[in-house]
Amino acid sequence: MNQPVRILITLLAACLVLFGWLWLEGRTGRSGAAQPFPGETVLLAAYPEKSV
Repeated sequence: MNQPVRILITLLAACLVLFGWLWLEGRTGRSGAAQPFPGETVLLAAYPEKSV
């Protein structure tokens, strides 16, 4: 496997993991988080019905 393809697959996997983590955090709720985690504003803007 050549290097650009490997880098692309790694970036895609990292994005999937990050999005899954953000989705799980949004579903379960955060315990006493002072600052919103990165991406929360975008997710709340895209899915306002999910906001509590």
